[in-house]
Amino acid sequence: MIHDPNRDIFSGTGGWAIVHRVKDEWEVSLIQAAFTHAELPFKIDELVEDGQKRIAIAVPAEAEEEATELLLRVVQVVDREPAAAPQAAEDAPFIRAAPTDIPRTIIAAKDGLGEIVHAEGYGFELAVGPEPYHVVREEDWEEFTDFSAQRQEFSILLEKEYETLHTWLKSEKRFGEFLRLVETTYRGSDEDRPEDFLRAAGWMLAVLIAIAGVVAAFRWLEGLTTGATG
Repeated sequence: MIHDPNRDIFSGTGGWAIVHRVKDEWEVSLIQAAFTHAELPFKIDELVEDGQKRIAIAVPAEAEEEATELLLRVVQVVDREPAAAPQAAEDAPFIRAAPTDIPRTIIAAKDGLGEIVHAEGYGFELAVGPEPYHVVREEDWEEFTDFSAQRQEFSILLEKEYETLHTWLKSEKRFGEFLRLVETTYRGSDEDRPEDFLRAAGWMLAVLIAIAGVVAAFRWLEGLTTGATG
């Protein structure tokens, strides 16, 4: 796309080309998140055209092609969703970039698949499949993992709210691997650990003792009944 200086709303700094005009604040928030995640410089300003106020998004001229390609992906998400109210914008799980200036901890990982990263105070980044990655907010994480315990419900959740990730997992036939990756965050690794074995052995011993107690009680009652009859 050729840069047109007449489309430059930041001519004072030079080289800033408008790539999109929009009225919807929710769409603006998605674009901001996508550009931030891609580390793409951008600026925002308000324009009045034909008596209507719009929000213009501009990027450096040399990044215009990259920005346009990323923008198309965001617009596809917007087109699939109904018009959103301010609350819907807050709840939207799409293209939500996790800040890089806060503590980040990898809580689950699998070679060749990806990882789940906890951005402290922000959410859990699902770094699996194509970027930009989805991020589950901290207040939604417990519900997200609860869904993972039910395979069918979890698949429906991903298809409805994390469509890009769901499409990739299905096309690559890796849904099961991702499900186990999520389960790892609250169940631990699939590898057997000594404490797991001891815990299981303890439960087994408790069950055997309980059964022995029931059998002994039954025999004692049976003895009383037999004695009374005799």
